[in-house]
Amino acid sequence: MKNLIPIESEYQLREIHKNYFTASRVASLYGVGFSSIRQEYHVLRGEMDSPELSGDILERGLDCEPIIERKLAKIFPDWIISEGGFFPHPEIERLGATPDRMAIREPGGPGVLEFKVVAEPIYNDKWERGETVPMVYELQHQTQMECAGVKWGAIVPLVVGAFTWRLGEIHLRDYHPAAVARIRADVLALLDRVDRGDPPPIETTQDAETVIELNRLAYDRDPPADYTSNNELPKLLADLKAARLAEKESKDRATIAKGRIFEIVGDDGRVKFQGGTLNATTKKDSVGKLITPEMVGTRLNGRVGSRQSLIKWDDPE
Repeated sequence: MKNLIPIESEYQLREIHKNYFTASRVASLYGVGFSSIRQEYHVLRGEMDSPELSGDILERGLDCEPIIERKLAKIFPDWIISEGGFFPHPEIERLGATPDRMAIREPGGPGVLEFKVVAEPIYNDKWERGETVPMVYELQHQTQMECAGVKWGAIVPLVVGAFTWRLGEIHLRDYHPAAVARIRADVLALLDRVDRGDPPPIETTQDAETVIELNRLAYDRDPPADYTSNNELPKLLADLKAARLAEKESKDRATIAKGRIFEIVGDDGRVKFQGGTLNATTKKDSVGKLITPEMVGTRLNGRVGSRQSLIKWDDPE
């Protein structure tokens, strides 16, 4: 194990995430993380906070770590489990990892343990019926092994239900040199962009939301700034206008079609038609609300006589 720095406070952990590109954010380079590569670019330049700095997320993970460790120690009593910490990468400045625990086993030597707290419905859907381990965590774990200089690790999910918690499947992993070589190259490419002030292109909705958030303040200039030499703005504005018009036309068509369906079906509700079956239902008109003297001046939600409607249909097989 290389250069383990104990983490002694939540403040210290927050500072690490501010100053280092940590393993849990590596997945952003491949579009499968909780943040985007454009967002991480601005975090590394100090222009916005890392989304990992949320107090609720940190607190939940830190509170559950001792529970996971106790349960894991019962399953593997021969493992020597110790505190995790911070591993700055020995070669790549600003890359680091904060595995939750370390372990020593024979054979295998030292390894890193990454604990995850997963709600039971998400575990059933994303882990058991999905990827086994979501790719975001696989990329994080390989980076942790790289930074710590170890050859194995384990991803350990704590599955939390309404009144229960249990360990899910424990996933032992080996260090994969080819995967880590790709990660190293892509991290270096991002850090080079950060140093050059060359932001990644906007490619996803998440990227766009990041840029909008950073430039949210808008005001009128008199006279306006001169952007007449920019050839991209007219094309982008044309795209925006066309998209908004198409969205409005689509909503209008849907509203007109919905009204015509109710006009045809009337009170019959569920009907058969040439392509299948149709169910058009409405809630009865409201009889209104009695206004008492105490309620005068109070804003009421909803309107007297409002109707809600729902249309469902079954297509032919």
